[in-house]
Amino acid sequence: MACPCGNKHKYQECCEPFILGTAFPETAEQLMRSRYSAYTVVALDYLKHSLAPESRKDFDVAATRKWAESTKWKKLSILSTKKGTSSDTKGIVEFCAFFETNGDDLQLHEVAEFRKEKDGHWVYVDGDAHTHPANENVEESHSLPGPNRTYYDFPILKSNTHLFIISFVSGTSRKHLGKSHFGHDRFDLI
Repeated sequence: MACPCGNKHKYQECCEPFILGTAFPETAEQLMRSRYSAYTVVALDYLKHSLAPESRKDFDVAATRKWAESTKWKKLSILSTKKGTSSDTKGIVEFCAFFETNGDDLQLHEVAEFRKEKDGHWVYVDGDAHTHPANENVEESHSLPGPNRTYYDFPILKSNTHLFIISFVSGTSRKHLGKSHFGHDRFDLI
């Protein structure tokens, strides 16, 4: 089986060893890809233990299981990386995860922060996430306001591990209240 993360490798040679704990990601991007794959196979232990320790207490196993199981995972696109190599201690990965849930084709666009712990293992720290219709161009939706579009982001709450944001886009039908941790416990506004 091809790896869900989108690499050209087989799952058994790509993300599965990370998820099973027989190998560890050497880069932030490898951790991001393996976390996406973990959602597709509902590997909750891996998702929890690949979080930064300060974020684990907020991990809702039941909600994450429900969301992962009810979602049809389509693809992962890595848009950019900043640092996060095997010689770095911090890294940022910008990605879009495409999925279908409740009959809606969506994409989660996130800029995710990763950290290498003292034991040499990468962990997911936090991220700024927005959900969009799957066919929406992320670059256009996050560009400077144009003649038919105004984009507003309003941070409403920030804790040590989460940033809640209300995004309003005039000129489109998109509405969103986002939370990090790759979409679980997120809320959409009507």
